[in-house]
Amino acid sequence: MELTTIQQSDYQAKKTGGKLPFSQTSGVHETAYKKVPWTHSDDGCIRSGDCLMFKNKLTNGWLALNTNDKLPGTDERYMCTTTADEGIGPANRAVFKISRVEESDIFGSDNIIRYGQKVHIESNPYAFRKSLLLSSTPKSQNNYSPVSKLNEATMHGKASYAGVWVVDATDPNFRMEKQGEPVRVNEPLLLRHSSTAHYLASDDKRYANDFGGEKEVMCHSFAILNRTQNLAMENQGNITSDVPTKFQHDQNIWFICDAPNASYSVPMEQLEAFSIEDLVAEVKAKILDRSSGGIKGIARIFKAMDDNGNRQLDVEDFRWGFIDYGFNLTQEEAQHLVTHFDRDGNGTVSYDEFLRALKGQLNESRKVWIQQAYNKLDVNKDG
Repeated sequence: MELTTIQQSDYQAKKTGGKLPFSQTSGVHETAYKKVPWTHSDDGCIRSGDCLMFKNKLTNGWLALNTNDKLPGTDERYMCTTTADEGIGPANRAVFKISRVEESDIFGSDNIIRYGQKVHIESNPYAFRKSLLLSSTPKSQNNYSPVSKLNEATMHGKASYAGVWVVDATDPNFRMEKQGEPVRVNEPLLLRHSSTAHYLASDDKRYANDFGGEKEVMCHSFAILNRTQNLAMENQGNITSDVPTKFQHDQNIWFICDAPNASYSVPMEQLEAFSIEDLVAEVKAKILDRSSGGIKGIARIFKAMDDNGNRQLDVEDFRWGFIDYGFNLTQEEAQHLVTHFDRDGNGTVSYDEFLRALKGQLNESRKVWIQQAYNKLDVNKDG
């Protein structure tokens, strides 16, 4: 009877806090499918800063981000797929911002995206608490696309050369001639990874996630096999070995699509971009979840984060402490958290400040009880 009461109490607490699996999945879907600004191009040209949708020719699905599907490891990487639903519209998870890597290059300094130009493809401002870049790293023993075991293509939290892409024309016979021409919406194109020279792709490989069975995205060149023809043309002097002549299969072909009209460029639903308050709320929820909301659990987390044992948490303690828990923070985000938790303004966070930020204001008798609980955990008195 007592066990049943405890189970019912635990169920009600999870239900109230929105921690039931169904509630969490519903929350993910609600955020992911909210409508966000989608750029309309009056002249058909794609410009740096446009928020657009990317459609794959083979799967006929839209490139989509899933921030609830984080890959294991210390690097912050989130899965992306192509959707099974063709009519998803400008959903939060399926709209991406395209931007030039260099403000000025051999093609000029205007804001028009051109063939042969280096670009970033990043999450829209409403999708996550920080900007995530579509990136790829070479296949290794611990790093590969989960289904096809090819080079992964995921959304990275850290900006690097792994997140640089080049827009190529689909026809290799005119690829060089097309360089410098404006990239236009709804036209087939290729996205070549600058580091590996492979093309972004989506294959008919089912990947199960919170949104059902979607299609896997990877970085791999699916090219036709015409090596004999290439050798004959090289022998005749028509081409040289450095000229690409292979067409890419439909897995590599993408369409960058704009909105039907300018009305889509404003949010169609009440939706605010992520702020520092969202980050603080997310961190608090993670700590309380790991500690089960108990004082002893919070004390254990504080002690684990207090690397040098001085009973004070600085920026590095916050950053690396949360990385150990699988929650990646930038230096700037860690500084924002320390500022929020630090009540006396000395630049570090004491245990009392840490606890007060999580559990609210404490009376004196409760402070004494908490200190006793912390001292009990600190058996060797080293902080």
